[in-house]
Amino acid sequence: MPPLGLKKGDRMARNLGSIFVLSLTLLLGCGGGGSKSLSISADGSLPLTLDFGTGFYHGVTLSAKFSDGTTPSSVSWSSSVACIGVSGPVSGPGGVTYENEADAACNFGCGGGTYNGTITATAEGLKGTMAISCQITN
Repeated sequence: MPPLGLKKGDRMARNLGSIFVLSLTLLLGCGGGGSKSLSISADGSLPLTLDFGTGFYHGVTLSAKFSDGTTPSSVSWSSSVACIGVSGPVSGPGGVTYENEADAACNFGCGGGTYNGTITATAEGLKGTMAISCQITN
């Protein structure tokens, strides 16, 4: 005989409902609702360019940002090819340092040609990448 006057079918429905709520709570509590990632954006147009004939070069400032909208306090930057340089953090006016930013440009030590690579930002155990290219003319 079911306790508290509940019928067997009522108990089963209540138990299934409880199991569903418990499962959903555990899933969301374990990061199932989404995880934080790191992305990179550029403040200018790409590709990077360097023209030895005119001395003109075009670089960009890159920014790293977490998917939750926060900015990392410390970022390590790297480039997959030597002919595309990346350096951060960026120093601003009045001695302000932008820890989540880096400057990227074509390497003056490389010869003419097109170089394609990947910039990687690493912060708090997460990595973000961005495809980037550089066009050097003589």
